[in-house]
Amino acid sequence: MTATDKNRKQYDFYLYFRKVKNDWKIFDAQKLPDITFAYVAFARDLTEKQVEAVLKSKDEQKLFTSGKQFNYIKSIDELGNRSDDELIDHFVKLKPQFNALKEEFIKFRNLNKDDTDPQKNQRFMNGYYQLTISDISEYLPFTRDTLAFVICSMENNAVGYFYTEKKNEITVMDPGGMLFIREIGEGWYLFKMKNKKKN
Repeated sequence: MTATDKNRKQYDFYLYFRKVKNDWKIFDAQKLPDITFAYVAFARDLTEKQVEAVLKSKDEQKLFTSGKQFNYIKSIDELGNRSDDELIDHFVKLKPQFNALKEEFIKFRNLNKDDTDPQKNQRFMNGYYQLTISDISEYLPFTRDTLAFVICSMENNAVGYFYTEKKNEITVMDPGGMLFIREIGEGWYLFKMKNKKKN
């Protein structure tokens, strides 16, 4: 279910039903927490002067080191908080690039089984920037036997797309886990995941 606020921003809510005797009854309603992606949300309210101040800072642990990196972080936050329809539109527009990155990643993984996540991320960072994703994961909770192209994730709250050739083995939707799955086509799915420990 999609709601629109006074600023025309869309929010998705998910209703879960159980069949009791002959009737379907709502047993839960969920949405992703508003603070799901706090690690990138800081970019929303920074002014141009604040961005310039960070870039000029000599702090070795500053949050971003270039204008390009800042814009990427901001786009990750914006995309991760869009409605399901908008997320699917984003994927469809870039579907050839998603498929190309998928094939490249599978080939790389098969030839470099001992590479660490930092090495993998460095190898595919240009693809991450192009597609507005933050990671490719084979081990995301609730996404067994899939390749997850993660837009945002934090404390097991996550939004992204996954690819699988094993449709019958896709995990069941759960209001306290795999919050939402929507088939896009040709093995691709949109997903939203919620940390079971969070409200």
